[in-house]
Amino acid sequence: MNDYYDNAAIDLNYYSQILKTVFKKNIKSALFMALLVGGLTFLYTLTLEPQFRATTVLHVAPQTKAVFNLRELLSNRRDPAFRQTQVGIIRSRVLIKQVVKDLELGKRPEFAAHEVSVLAKLKQKLGFSTDKNPLNADRLVTDSLIEKLEIGSERDSYLLDLSLSLPNPNLAADITNALAAEYIRSIERTQRESSESSEEWLLGRLEIVNKDLREAELALQEFKERENIIGSSKQNDGLVSQEVDMISSSLLEARQKRLGSEALYQQIITTERGSGDIQGITAIQNDAIVQNIRKELVELESRQSELSQRYGPEHRRMVELGSQIASTEENLARQIQRVVSAIKSEYELAKESESFLKNSLGQSTNKVQSLGRKQFELLALEQNVRTQRDVYQAFLKRLNENRATGVSVNENVRITDPAIAPRRALPSKGFLLVTVFSLLAGALGLGIGLLKELFDNTISNDQDVDKKLGAISLGSVPMIDDVPNEAHPNIAYRYFSNNKVSQFSESVRTVRSSLMVSSIDETKRRILVTSTVPGEGKTSMAISLAMAFGQVQKTLLIDCDLRRPSLDELLDNSPFNRRRLGLNDLCLGTASPSDCIQSLPVTGLDLITAGTVNPNPQELFCSTKFSDVLNKLGEVYDVIVIDSAPSGGLSDAMLLSTQVDQVAYVIKANSTPVAKIRAAMRSMMKSGAPITGAVVNQVPLMDSSFAYYYGRGYYGEAVESDSKSEIDSLPGRSVS
Repeated sequence: MNDYYDNAAIDLNYYSQILKTVFKKNIKSALFMALLVGGLTFLYTLTLEPQFRATTVLHVAPQTKAVFNLRELLSNRRDPAFRQTQVGIIRSRVLIKQVVKDLELGKRPEFAAHEVSVLAKLKQKLGFSTDKNPLNADRLVTDSLIEKLEIGSERDSYLLDLSLSLPNPNLAADITNALAAEYIRSIERTQRESSESSEEWLLGRLEIVNKDLREAELALQEFKERENIIGSSKQNDGLVSQEVDMISSSLLEARQKRLGSEALYQQIITTERGSGDIQGITAIQNDAIVQNIRKELVELESRQSELSQRYGPEHRRMVELGSQIASTEENLARQIQRVVSAIKSEYELAKESESFLKNSLGQSTNKVQSLGRKQFELLALEQNVRTQRDVYQAFLKRLNENRATGVSVNENVRITDPAIAPRRALPSKGFLLVTVFSLLAGALGLGIGLLKELFDNTISNDQDVDKKLGAISLGSVPMIDDVPNEAHPNIAYRYFSNNKVSQFSESVRTVRSSLMVSSIDETKRRILVTSTVPGEGKTSMAISLAMAFGQVQKTLLIDCDLRRPSLDELLDNSPFNRRRLGLNDLCLGTASPSDCIQSLPVTGLDLITAGTVNPNPQELFCSTKFSDVLNKLGEVYDVIVIDSAPSGGLSDAMLLSTQVDQVAYVIKANSTPVAKIRAAMRSMMKSGAPITGAVVNQVPLMDSSFAYYYGRGYYGEAVESDSKSEIDSLPGRSVS
C-alpha cells in the first residue's frame, strides 16, 4: 500500500472531482450567504445619499529664472518630485483645517449630522478617539475632507485636478475653490516670510561684518604709525625678498634632483650588496649605448643559434661568433659600469649642491627676518582689511538686491478652471457593491467548503481510496435517505429488494462486478466483508452484496460477527422461520446444515446466523472444524459471503481472512480517520489477508462520484435487461 504523499504528479481529475463535490455540497450555503450579504448591502446602499463631484483645475509649475528648463528639454518630462510635493502640500492638514475654519464647515448640517455626532460617538465607544471632547467638529470635518479629497494630474502636465464628492453640489464647489485659493495664499505667505527672514538675517550679519572691518583698519593704521611705515607692503618689498624666493626655488629643484639621484643610488647599492642583476635597473636599461650593445648581442646570439644547427662548436664561423659575443658582453659590462659611476657622481654632486643652497637660504632668511619682519606683519594686516572689506561688500550687495526686487511671487501657480456646482449626481455604485459583496460572500462560502474538503482526514469517495490509502476501490455506495421510519431494521435488505434499479442497488452491483473481475477465472469464491470500526455499514454491505451475488450465482451469507450478531434480524422479521440455530451449532456438531441454513425468499439467498452464543470466537475460527464446515459449504455454494467483526482492535477478521479468497473492506464516507484505516489494513495485509479492495459506504448523494441519473426511464431498463442477461449466461441458472 503506497503512502498518499509519495505521489509527486498532480492529478487534475482528482482535484476537479473535489471541486465538483465541494460545489454540490456547499452551493446552497454559498447562495444563502450571497443572498444574505447582497440583501444587507442593498439595504445599506438605500441609505446612501447621491454624491456630486466638483473639480477645480490648478496650474502648478516650478518657478525658474532660466529661459528654458534643461531637464525638461532633455528628458521631455515634468519633474515627478515637484508634482508629488505640491500634492502633499494641498492635502496637508494645515490648509484643509484653514478652509474648514473659513467656511465654518463644522456648523454645516452636511457634516455636523453624520461626520461629527455619529462618527465621534462611534470612535469613542470603540476606543479609537483620544479626544475628550466628542464634538470637536473642525477636527472631524478635516479628517473627513482629507479622506474624500482626490487630486489627479496628467503625467506630462502641470495641471492638478482638485475633486470632492459631497451630497451638496454647491458646497463641494465652494470647498475645492477655497482650498485652491488657500493653497495659492500659502505659497505667497511662505515666500514673503522667507524674504523677510532673509533680510533680517542679512542686516544682522552686515552689522557684525562692518564692526570687524573697522577694527581691522584701525589695527593697520596703528601699526604703520608705530613702526613709521609709509605706503603699502608692495611698495616696501625689497631685493632681499626676491633673493630668498630665488634661493628657495633653486633649493627646491636641487632637493628634488637629489631625491631622484638618491633613490637610484640606493637601488644600485642594494642590488650590488644583494649580488643581484644590476642590469635590471631602469636607468641602466634606458641608457642608449647599453640598449645598442644589447641589441647587437641579441643579433649575435641569434646568428650563433642559427649556425649551430649547421656547424659544430669547433667550426671557424662558430668560433668567430663566440669571440664576438664575448667581446660584446665585455663591452656591455664596461658600459654598465660607466653608467653606474655616472649615477654615483651625479648623486654626490646633487648632495653638495643642496647643502650649498641650504646654507645660502639660511643666510638670506636671517636677513629677511631681521630686515623684513615688519613687512610680513604689515602684509598680514593689509590682507585682513581686504578680506573684511570684500565680505562687507558682498552682504551689502545681497541686501540691496533683496530690497530692490521685493517678494518674488510664483506666477505659474494659478487657478485655471474654478469649480462650479455640478448638475448631475455621480452614477450610483449600489449595483456594483451588491454584486461584488454577493460574489465575495458566495466565494467565501465555497472557499470554506473547499478548505474543509482539502483538510478532511477521512475517505470521501473512490478517488480518496487510491490517493490516501493506495488501495483499489471496488466502488462507492450511496447513503439511503428516502425510506420511512417504520422500515425493516436492516434498511439495505428491504431497499435492495424493493428498488432493483435504484442508485443504491446499481452501486452494489458495481461492487459485485469489481469482485468478480478481480478473480474472473474462479468459479468458487469466499468473500469476507469487514471494516475498521463498528457503525460503518459493514453488515448492510454484506447483506446487499450477498443479495447481488444471489441474483447470478448460488450464494450463502454467513454471520461470523459472533460478538454482536445482527443477521438474526432478517429472520425475526420473516414469517417463514424463527429458529436460532447457526454457525456455532453447526461447528460444534449439535445441528445439521439443514437446521442452520435458512432461505430468504425472492432474494435467492441462503443464510447462516451466528447461532448459540460463543464466548471465545477466536478459538472457533482457528479450529479445523470451522475450516471443514467452510469447505463443505463451498462444495454446495458458488459464493460464500462472510460478515465479520470490525478489524480495528480485534483479530476475528484477521483469522477469518485466512479462510477466504477475497476481502472487501468497507469504509464509511467522511467518518473514520485515514490513519486508523491504514493501520488496520496494514495489520491484515501483514497476516496475508487477500484484500481485494475497499468499498466507500454511505456516500452523500450530492458527491460527484454519482454523476449519472439512474431513473427507471433511462438507465433503469438497461440495468434490468443487463441483470437478466447476466443471470441467463451463467451455467445451471435460470430466471423464473
